[in-house]
Amino acid sequence: YNANDNFIYKGNTGSLVKSSYSFVNWNTNQDGSGNQYCPYEKSLGGIVSNQDLYAQYIPGEFCIVGSNGENNALLSDRGIISEKNNAIYNKVFATGTDIYVSGGIYEDNVWKACFWKNNQQSGALYIPNKYIIFNSIFYTNGIVYACGNNGNASWSNVIPLYAKYTDLNNYTYNNLTGPDTGNTANDVYSDGINLFAVGTGVGSVAKFWRHDGTTLYAKDLSGKETISLAVSGDKIFTVSRTGSANYSVQITTDLGSNFSTGVTTASNSTVKHMAVNGNNIILVGRIGAGTDKAGYWYSTDGGANFIGPITLNQGVTPGGGIATGVTFIGSKAYIVGYDTDNESSGVYAQLWIVNNLGETGIFYQLWKEKNAGDKYAFAKSISAKNYQITFNPNGGAGTPYTQTIATGSTAPLMLSRFT
Repeated sequence: YNANDNFIYKGNTGSLVKSSYSFVNWNTNQDGSGNQYCPYEKSLGGIVSNQDLYAQYIPGEFCIVGSNGENNALLSDRGIISEKNNAIYNKVFATGTDIYVSGGIYEDNVWKACFWKNNQQSGALYIPNKYIIFNSIFYTNGIVYACGNNGNASWSNVIPLYAKYTDLNNYTYNNLTGPDTGNTANDVYSDGINLFAVGTGVGSVAKFWRHDGTTLYAKDLSGKETISLAVSGDKIFTVSRTGSANYSVQITTDLGSNFSTGVTTASNSTVKHMAVNGNNIILVGRIGAGTDKAGYWYSTDGGANFIGPITLNQGVTPGGGIATGVTFIGSKAYIVGYDTDNESSGVYAQLWIVNNLGETGIFYQLWKEKNAGDKYAFAKSISAKNYQITFNPNGGAGTPYTQTIATGSTAPLMLSRFT
């Protein structure tokens, strides 16, 4: 460049990979203590002399999805960015070899639900005169499970649904409940036999669904909407909104037949996602109505008690902010979000690494809006590499169950599934 030229900071355009690490951004100091610069960031008045920037690789291989412009979806695979126009990415699930992303594609003047495997798009789920989006995704034993909702252009008379893909183009789908404004399925999981999903049912009731391959079971939970679920051994954890801005965690140990009394976690706040690592549970979102800062709540005793809120390090964006996704890599929590609390005004996608629960986290800028003024730069979801082990119970005569666990994390075995 010439002196004073305006320019845009590039990302990892050479697709350079460091084993067991992910690229996050550039820094003026090799140890990361200087100024951060991230992909799509614009120079302020250019530079007047040569400048050395150092690539910042941090421990852990992870994938992040979000956007860098209106309806411009973005996937960061260990820091290597790819984009998809006229698309929405909502959730990412990574295995040791593949990356699955749920969302939707806008074509023929409607939104169609689909997923991507390693950037290859699946067959789109389309219902005439309906807008359909997949909110969440899960993979196990060669099958992709996705959940979401359909509605008209104003998202009224909405029906939550789930789909089961045996490959990229062959799928079946089922509705989970009847139409009602606000209905949705927010999260999905499978143990290889049962499909589990959570969301909102008719009348703004928090819901838990289980499908055993033959029969669909539904359970009303305390609250108005179930946001997220996580599984550890035989325990299924759910977090539900119980009031306008209050949340509680409920636990089942019998595949959803009975749930514990909800443990209040967040008040006057917003919870977006949950992750579990052994007895450690973390919920992320936005703290308070007056402060509006990204933060989290956590438990170290399996959900009996929760501590928080903990305000995340605000970095260069004081005020505002929301955390939208979280995963554990070992004992560390990796949290993503963006710099405002308004879903149409994000300027920076952000990452926090919490080495020990209770800390404010180490802050990183991930990427910025692609075009100035777009204000659609979000990080929505993060996934470590997940690995799966399948057990055949009853001396090999039973039905195999599959347990999923993130890299370096811990979980008890599904002991009650075995006799």
